[in-house]
Amino acid sequence: MPNLTLTRKRTNGSLASFEVLVRKVRETILFGQQRIEQEKVQTYWKTGQFINRHILLNKNKRADLGDRTIEKLAERVDVDVSVLQRCKQFAERYPVLATWRELTWSHFRLLIPIEDDKTRLEFTERANRGAWSTDKLESVIRSELRYEISGPVEHTAKSLPERKTLDIRLL
Repeated sequence: MPNLTLTRKRTNGSLASFEVLVRKVRETILFGQQRIEQEKVQTYWKTGQFINRHILLNKNKRADLGDRTIEKLAERVDVDVSVLQRCKQFAERYPVLATWRELTWSHFRLLIPIEDDKTRLEFTERANRGAWSTDKLESVIRSELRYEISGPVEHTAKSLPERKTLDIRLL
């Protein structure tokens, strides 16, 4: 957390405290935004873990438990079904959530539909190491996997020689 102590210095006869304020506010906002993004990723991953555990523990009761659980849960907690499905898939695709500090939920939304575990992890590591923006990640996915990205996530996507649509919808 940035040091919140403001100092009063005179620079060339004028107070420099405003410049200190600007720097401190920038640091604080940037730090806060980074924490919010990290918490968002953790929140969606934990939500997916809870859903997956519930389905696993109750799988003998009904064959359609997964879909019904998500539909009922979405209604009860007033969250869109697609959000809960994405959380479920996120926890499935990333059974252990490593610390990829450079990646936001928007990055993971692009990565989750990549069906091949090795490919998904490779893109995750590259995006994190390179501190790629989501636009950069999307561009690399489009060019290297030959996916088109648009609309809501309904199905998983596989890397195919022909062009395939990878549907993504913002939360």
